[in-house]
Amino acid sequence: RSTLFPYTTLFRSGRYTGTLLSSLIRVFTRDKYCHCSLALDKDLNEMYSFGRLTAYNPLVGGFTREGIHFGTFKRFKKTTSEVLELKVTDKSYKKIIEIIDEYKHKRERYGYDFIGLVVAISGKKFKRPKHFYCSDFVKDVFNRAGVDNNLPKIPKPEDFKKIKNTRLIYEGLLRQYNGA
Repeated sequence: RSTLFPYTTLFRSGRYTGTLLSSLIRVFTRDKYCHCSLALDKDLNEMYSFGRLTAYNPLVGGFTREGIHFGTFKRFKKTTSEVLELKVTDKSYKKIIEIIDEYKHKRERYGYDFIGLVVAISGKKFKRPKHFYCSDFVKDVFNRAGVDNNLPKIPKPEDFKKIKNTRLIYEGLLRQYNGA
């Protein structure tokens, strides 16, 4: 259980990861960050998103647990990040944990939405059932958990910083983050 209760932590990354997908997203969006995850603890040990399932294969994606010291972020050591903290109600926090547990237990039913991401980059919404890209997933969790957010219909990682009661707690190299 998180020591932040009742906080949830948003993690945004993507600058300098060197992945083809992050580079393409940045070319089209011109945004500093191109990935976001939902962390249940300040140390980023319980971080979830939709992305690549293994560090070396960008073509296989889905619901994944991410971490600073394993997987993609371990491989791409120059990843810069921003860690945001969002105060949520006890009820919403418990619901977020229930939703994440649901994804964990049924992960094979979900896929990465490459098509939805490409369409979203062009400014249009296309939704495939049980398919998400990172920011679409985090928004869906927030909506289902009753977290007040003012996210647009097509959310980008940059949009999460604009949620009311969001506070920046770290920006810099991910591998130097220490749970600020």
